[in-house]
Order: sequence, then structure tokens, then C-alpha cells
Amino acid sequence: MLNLFTGLFSFQFSSIEDLDAMLENGPWFIRNNLLIQKKWNPDVNLLKEDVGNVLVWVKLHGVLVTAFSEDGLSVIATKLGTPLMLDSYTSDMYSKEGHV
Repeated sequence: MLNLFTGLFSFQFSSIEDLDAMLENGPWFIRNNLLIQKKWNPDVNLLKEDVGNVLVWVKLHGVLVTAFSEDGLSVIATKLGTPLMLDSYTSDMYSKEGHV
């Protein structure tokens, strides 16, 4: 539900597990706009916050085989910001190739 006064969306979940799954499986977009999620509690200020840092998942295309290693991908990602981790698919693919 969108609150037109604050510009905030609110969602209700049938279980804590569903809420946690939504928070963990993002990022989420509405009409190609990033939806920044935050778990509500009674102390949360419902005014829009200025966002300084946002964690994003970046999909890299055309990575050379010679750069396809944890270190190589980290160097590429460093040009975009501070890399935190490989996603599970890339990590699994990298492991199956026998490089780890």
C-alpha cells in the first residue's frame, strides 16, 4: 500500500519467514525504480531518509576467462565500489571449474 502523504509503501506479511525472505532476496524494483526495504519497528521514523549508501548486485558481462577468479572479479568490482561478496551462482560456478 502506498501512503501518498509520505510516499512510502507498506507491506504486510503472513509470517516472519516471508518477511525475511523478501529482505534477503532483493533488490526489488517497482516500475524500474529501486525499492529500498527496511524492517519496521515502533522507533522507526516514517519520513523518507536521505540515502547515502545502497548495496547493489552487479551483473558483469564479457569477463575474460583470465579475469574469472575471485581476485580478478574483485579487482573489476573495485572500480564500481567496495565489493562485499560473490553471489552463490558465481561462487558455485567458480568452484566447479576447479579454481578454488
